[in-house]
Amino acid sequence: MRIAVFSTYDISPAENGGETRLVNIYSRLSRTEDIRVLSYDIRMSGGLRKTALTPSLQNIVAGISDRDRRRYQDSADSVELYTHDVMCIQTYAFTAEFLNEVDDAMSWADVVVLTHPYMADLVLPKRRRNQLVIYEAHNVDRRVKAAYFKDARDRVLGSSFVAETGRCEARLVREADLILVVSEDDLNGFINDYDADPVKLHVIPNGVTVGAFDAILKDARLAFREAAGLVDVDVGVFLGSAYGPNIEAYRLARQWLSDGGFSGDMLIIGRIAEAYNGSWPKVGFREHWLGFVTDVAKRLYVSSADFAVQIMTSGGGTNLKLFDYMASGVPIISNSFGARGVRENDWFIKVESAADMRDVLAQREWSRESAKKAADTAYHIVSRDFDWDQIVAKYRTLLG
Repeated sequence: MRIAVFSTYDISPAENGGETRLVNIYSRLSRTEDIRVLSYDIRMSGGLRKTALTPSLQNIVAGISDRDRRRYQDSADSVELYTHDVMCIQTYAFTAEFLNEVDDAMSWADVVVLTHPYMADLVLPKRRRNQLVIYEAHNVDRRVKAAYFKDARDRVLGSSFVAETGRCEARLVREADLILVVSEDDLNGFINDYDADPVKLHVIPNGVTVGAFDAILKDARLAFREAAGLVDVDVGVFLGSAYGPNIEAYRLARQWLSDGGFSGDMLIIGRIAEAYNGSWPKVGFREHWLGFVTDVAKRLYVSSADFAVQIMTSGGGTNLKLFDYMASGVPIISNSFGARGVRENDWFIKVESAADMRDVLAQREWSRESAKKAADTAYHIVSRDFDWDQIVAKYRTLLG
């Protein structure tokens, strides 16, 4: 089976949640299928790059044209927000190289996957008869954009982006043969917002490679903490890209930790480090801004912590980092929103306010037997329901 996947960003190297999801799903599917991932990426200027991520997974990246970059910059300056994805709806002209690759992929593919609604107007008119179309929705995108653009400097332009996102998403919901969502909440969101046919909807959740965490030895964790000077101190960890909700989440969490008297160390992993600057309030604990690291290093650092922080206040879908925390066996301090996508109870330390965090810190809840039991429950849940191999097996079944 030949599968063409369309994205507004390069998926490699996988640095954020969307990229990580796509790489994990389609690299596994490529063991039995031929796959092309096509993206129009703002981080690359012109040209075309083709890379084999696996023998049967080709990553095709077209750099944005100078003309489209100027259009992007004008819109981004107007709303003071990132607009590349929504500009793909109808504003960009794209490059000839990218359009040629789109035409070639649409002629070649048996299955067409759109990972967001933003290229629906470009791709759907090229659909061939009997070609399976899948909307692989990482969020209910109109909801995400409504929250994102509510504070746009140019409110009119921001509102138009939300409306266009909704129009494209509605079209894709109507015309797709399958709609894959990351959670039951998103499934219900598509039914409520677009009257989506429930028969089309299937939950293909975010996940983690559980076995990769299992392979980390206790001696390796102890050696890391000793080398990093983290012996006999409490160590927390936070994973995050430079995505707005992650920045907002950690700023709140660090305030709660500091106000609650935390005096240990925090490991902050991911591109969120690029958002940190001297204007942030000082805190009463040590922060180690580690930036983007390899998957191997990330798993070691997370597994070596005493607790993970999953305080989230906004964003769509589910957070992939949550499943990293669950697979690591480390107790998780989370609010209800941060734990969305996992229906069961009693697998995390619940914190909904600064006062709750103060109590957790005062009691060092993560060191208690109840927290270790909760972490074991989280590991059991993620092993059963959120391992990438199991998730992709379900996806493969849907493909027939």
